[in-house]
Amino acid sequence: MSPNVYDNISSFQVWPKKTFLGLDKSKAHCFTLPKSITQSVIETFNLRPGYLQQNIIFVIDGMDFQATARMVIMDRSKPNKLEKEKLPSRVVVQFQWNAFHETCEEINFKLSEAHNIVSNHGKNDIQSVIFTHIRLNRFYLEFTNSKNPDIQVSISEN
Repeated sequence: MSPNVYDNISSFQVWPKKTFLGLDKSKAHCFTLPKSITQSVIETFNLRPGYLQQNIIFVIDGMDFQATARMVIMDRSKPNKLEKEKLPSRVVVQFQWNAFHETCEEINFKLSEAHNIVSNHGKNDIQSVIFTHIRLNRFYLEFTNSKNPDIQVSISEN
């Protein structure tokens, strides 16, 4: 039998801000993926009108935590300030985990320094998260700390 070859989504790094950490008004616990991988995520998870969401797993220290990949069609049908015609339609993909209490707690625990900085109206330039697509719907999360690059949070799977 021949080995299987899998196409994975490119890894990407996020520097958490208010919305990522759930410190915004709606306690969103989400972020918008980089434009460069949006199409790849849409294709990998077969997202389309009528099927806008896919359950995903964040692997943190070898444990599984639930989240959702969600395609957002921004058709600008209800603009707040500008005329609808002045705003181009676009599609983005967000990862969100606000419906999963354990995921929110674990991510905020791992990002406690960033959480403290952002909750005090500062800019987080200390902690980031690298998302690495493993296979299927699973992503390793690696938490980095720019103050001490030699000490990184493990992403090993037990």
